[in-house]
Order: sequence, then structure tokens, then C-alpha cells
Amino acid sequence: MGIDLPTSPISVDQLSATIKDVIESIPGLSKVAVRGEISDIKRHSSGHCYFTLAGKDSRISAVLFRSDASSVVNWPRIGDEVVVGGRISTYPQRGTYQLYARRMMPIGKGAADRARQETMDLLSKEGLFDQARKKAIPPYPRRVCCITSPTGAAVRDVLKVSGERNPSLDVVIVPCTVQGIDAPDTIVKALSRATRLKDIDVVLLVRGGGSKDDLVPFDDPDVVRAVASCPVPVVTGIGHEVDVSLSDLASDLRCATPSEAAEASIPHAREIRSHLSNRKDRLLRSITDRMFRSNVNLGDLSSRLDRGALRSIDVRRSQVDMLERRLDLSTRSKIASQSHRLASLASSLFGMSPMSVLGRRFLSCRDIGGVPVTSISAVSKGDMVILDLVDGVVECEVKSISSVKRGGRKDGPRYPEMG
Repeated sequence: MGIDLPTSPISVDQLSATIKDVIESIPGLSKVAVRGEISDIKRHSSGHCYFTLAGKDSRISAVLFRSDASSVVNWPRIGDEVVVGGRISTYPQRGTYQLYARRMMPIGKGAADRARQETMDLLSKEGLFDQARKKAIPPYPRRVCCITSPTGAAVRDVLKVSGERNPSLDVVIVPCTVQGIDAPDTIVKALSRATRLKDIDVVLLVRGGGSKDDLVPFDDPDVVRAVASCPVPVVTGIGHEVDVSLSDLASDLRCATPSEAAEASIPHAREIRSHLSNRKDRLLRSITDRMFRSNVNLGDLSSRLDRGALRSIDVRRSQVDMLERRLDLSTRSKIASQSHRLASLASSLFGMSPMSVLGRRFLSCRDIGGVPVTSISAVSKGDMVILDLVDGVVECEVKSISSVKRGGRKDGPRYPEMG
């Protein structure tokens, strides 16, 4: 790569900036994974971690800023072999180039054991391994998400088990890197993506066997937190049967291998048919039992209703009989009262009738038109009048008219009694 510099002198700042631009323009240096041994390490009060990474014949300065150093905690020591992921750039203030680290992973049993124990203690205090927070695995999932390398043996194992046990089950593969310095970031992103998929009932986080160093990404605190916070139940099958990662401890169900994880999550079609048959039988028994109890209850209610109805009818019949007697007595009393009143009124009316007068041996007189004659002034000689007697009428002609003094009776003349 050629660099054209001015022929005239340039400042130190210009030269440093040019060198920085040249280094940062090289694509391969923007994202590197460097393996080496820690030969010097200092933790600043600001939270940044400064260290030197040494090879056989050279070394490079490195810095892990506070935002990323929090995930490393205190496990790195001088002499530890590590893999550091980050980018290469310059530090113009000192005229040096250095590694700006984003992540540090231990290599070798000693460093890996310290890192694991330190992370385990930290996450235990956060309650990520508590049994109480673990979610139940659904017995009959409709859709399963498998997070793993798309080219590894683990995905083949899962698909094989799924095809044998339940070919109709939908298995969604979310690819990620399961080994190396970039693995933790890709696993975290894959878990986040899985939670956004529709109708996912269970997540499988699996990878095939490997060395202890290959499984270190599954002890990363960011990965463990992502597993624990996943809203969908997570089943892990990582490494060999003897391998237990911190992600295994945080998952809702830990299985020894990817195949076992698939078997634990994917029910066999035969089991589903058996389950449905049992549920059908239980449902039919429940319906039959409920119908039997309903019929018994209905018969009991009918019997109680009949007895109650008869009692009610007897009570109503007694009430009707009593009301009938009361109505009869009331009617008889009313008739007697009205009969007495009618007799009284009839007597009074008869007393006012001319017939009653005739009955007392009196007579009455009326003209041919039927108008009563009560005074001699109403007739003349030769007029025809009719006399009403008690046992008939007599038609007479007036021969003579004479007046008689009656003692001033106001009720009119009284006819002489008939002998």
C-alpha cells in the first residue's frame, strides 16, 4: 500500500493522524481475534483495564474499557492465555498502536475455571440459577426454535429426532456462531430473535461436543443472562454428557446432548395420539357421568316437584273450599238482607198503591180517559165515570151533583166505607 506524503515537512499531529487513518482503513484490522499471554495488567480506578498481550517474540498494548470490562470482572491474571476480540488502532498521544478490546475469553483450565467460578458467583447473586424462576416445558409444542450452528452436527441431530418423532412439527432454525470470540454476541442476538418469532413454544440452544475451550462462550455472562431472561422456555443440550455450562444451569431444562434436548422437547406422534385417545375417553366418561348425575337429579327434582305440587294443590283446594263457604255465607247474608229490604220497599210501595186503598174497603173514581176524579168540580151531570171497586169496575153516568162538608181533611174526601 503506497502512501503519498507532502514533500515539505508535516507536523507530528498530521503524521499521527495519517498513520491512524491508514491502520483503521485496513478491513482486517477493524475486527480481530488475538491469542496471547497476559504479561502485564492494570485496573484503573476509572474502571478501564489496561494490559499487555505477549506472543513468543512480540507484544501489543491493549485496553478494555469500563463498559466491556464489567463482563470480565477480576479473573484475568499475568500468565493467563486468552483470546481477545476487538480492533487495532493507534493512540496518538503516546505514538503507539494498540488493541482496543471488546471481549476476553480464557484458554486453559486454570483461567477458564477462575472465569467460570467468578461469573457463577456473580450470576448466582442475581438469582439466575434459582429453581423457582424456571419455566415448565410445554408437553405438546406446536412450533420449536433451534439455535445452533447451521452447519454443525447438532442441527442434524435435532432435525433427525424431529423427523422420527413428529414429522409434522415445525422446527425453525435460527443460526448463530457457537465457538470463538464472536460466539457470545451471536448467541445473544439469536435468542433475542427467537423471542420475536410467532408461536414459538420452546427454544433449543444446542451445540455438539468439543473441547473445554470450545464451550467457553456458553459460560459468558451475557449469554447466561439472555438464556435466563428468555420469555420462552429454553432447553439446552451443549457439548458432551459430562459438560455442564452456566447456560445449562440458567436454562429451564438441561439435557446432556442435542439429541436428548430434541427428545425432551418434541413429543412422539404416537404419544400425542395416545394422549388424544385418553383425553377422548376421559371426556366421554365425564359426559356420561354428568348425564347420569343430571338424570338422577332430574328424577329427584321431578319427585320433589310432584310432592310439592300435590301439597300445593291440597293447600289451594282447602283455600278454595274455605272461600266457597265464605262466599256462600256472604251470598246468603246478602240475599237475606236484600230480601228484607225488598219486602220493606214492597210494603211501602203497596201502601202507596190505590189497590191498598181498595183493600181497606175504599173505592176510587176516574173519568173515561182514566184521569182520577177527586172533586165534584171535575165532572158534570151526564158525564160517564168509572168506579174502581175491590173486585171489579163499574161504569156509571152522573145523574146529580151535590157538595158535602168533610171537616177540612187535607188528604181529600174520604169515600164512605162499603158495608
